[in-house]
Amino acid sequence: MRYRRIVLLLTFLGFISSCSANDQAQKAFLTAADQYEKAIQEEGVIGGAAAFVVPGQEPIIRYYGQLEKATDRAVDDKTIFHWASVTKVFTAVAAMQLIERGELSFDDKAVDFIPELNRVYNSYGPMSDITIRHLLTHSAGFRGSTFPWNVNGDEKHGEFQPHEPPSWTQLEATFPFTEVQFKPGSKASYSNLGITILGRIIEIVSLDTIEGYITNNIFKPLGMHNSFFDHSPWHLKAYRTHGYWLRDGKYTDNGSELDTGITHANGGINATMPDMVRFVRFLLGQSEVDILQADTLASMLEPQIEFRKTEERKLSIGLGFFVIDETNAAGQATQFFGHAGYQGGHRSSIQVAHDRSGALIFAANTARQGAGNPSALNLRKAMINNVFPVLEK
Repeated sequence: MRYRRIVLLLTFLGFISSCSANDQAQKAFLTAADQYEKAIQEEGVIGGAAAFVVPGQEPIIRYYGQLEKATDRAVDDKTIFHWASVTKVFTAVAAMQLIERGELSFDDKAVDFIPELNRVYNSYGPMSDITIRHLLTHSAGFRGSTFPWNVNGDEKHGEFQPHEPPSWTQLEATFPFTEVQFKPGSKASYSNLGITILGRIIEIVSLDTIEGYITNNIFKPLGMHNSFFDHSPWHLKAYRTHGYWLRDGKYTDNGSELDTGITHANGGINATMPDMVRFVRFLLGQSEVDILQADTLASMLEPQIEFRKTEERKLSIGLGFFVIDETNAAGQATQFFGHAGYQGGHRSSIQVAHDRSGALIFAANTARQGAGNPSALNLRKAMINNVFPVLEK
């Protein structure tokens, strides 16, 4: 009986300690969220949101500013942000679902699904060397941009190029003008084209569009009912935030609708913050529906290939996720995973402690051109310095 009392006491003390750590983390996040609000106001951000998610607890979500400058409508839990390249994580999960079911494998050759890839110039070997694993880890050797040229800032040619290729046939027509830039698997280089090709392969294997597949196999099971690709459904249109560029104190309103063309798998997702919390709960292992087996998800979070390294920070690529090892202000080694997005004035990120003890999500509808947006960097640093270490204890 005495032994049982000791066990119960230790369990209770452990629970109190855990609550205390979570309370400390929540307070640290709220402090960081206040600082973030001040910083984005100074940067001229029209509207945004930040969320802190801990397993087993209600998320803390902070909303800032307006979803649209002209009407002063406040950002709230119904506001729909554009998540840009955070979409790539959903595409990776979709690919892993097919791999889990045996419909796709890491070693499958991309060219077997898309024979037109044989038109790409590859001085490093046959195109059959490029596999699904290479596409998932940005190590296939494809260029960064979807189009084979970069016209940013080119006054002569900058206006005729569509935002993204509107159809697969248009992208396919660029293959003879596409070059594999390094030996597949030898290193990593961020590639929108590679993920677009992966999305096309998912469509071929699943006999569905990438939008339809992700909606039916990720959004719906997780209860993400206010999430969609590209143009807004009529009943959600009023909640869609506008995207703004800010340069030299002047705003450019990019509107609320954004057509990502054939690059849906790259950056097409729009969602509310509560919906994105539902997705992050899945990453934390807290979802009521297992859209991936635990071992499969865990494998996605392990570094596959190094991307970039400095004295303080190492950035690796897992299977669709970036994995970051960083030294915080106290000299402690921290590790987290996630992805960021940046498109049409929209900025977003999900960052999850590698032990899955907590996560940060943020989005903003304004991006400064030529001046940077240090608010996002400072919020991330606050998490690794003051929030994640408390949870890890």
